[in-house]
Amino acid sequence: MLLESLIFIIAYSPLRVFAGGYHTESPVVCYLLGIPLFIGVLLLQNIAVYHSLPFIAMGIIAALIIAHIVPVESPNKPLEDIEIRVYGRITKFILRVELVLALILYLVGFPA
Repeated sequence: MLLESLIFIIAYSPLRVFAGGYHTESPVVCYLLGIPLFIGVLLLQNIAVYHSLPFIAMGIIAALIIAHIVPVESPNKPLEDIEIRVYGRITKFILRVELVLALILYLVGFPA
């Protein structure tokens, strides 16, 4: 699932940078928590191929939730007011671009 892995990394990385979220105390713990996330996404990808519309709906709902709560501060990485405004705008822009690209790919028949 090389192509799916690359698409996930390309889509997830900029969101993670600007949306914020949980930061672990240790890079090892971060790695150990990231691996199940990555595997879970690839497993869901296998299901989504056969049930595209529910996954599209879930993606839109997830994007709306993310847009509502970003950016997320962490005790290990507090944000200043200007960062909250700027990162929130950037994250929402990234979400819009990714949703439009996902819709285009779906409409042209690209596998879910």
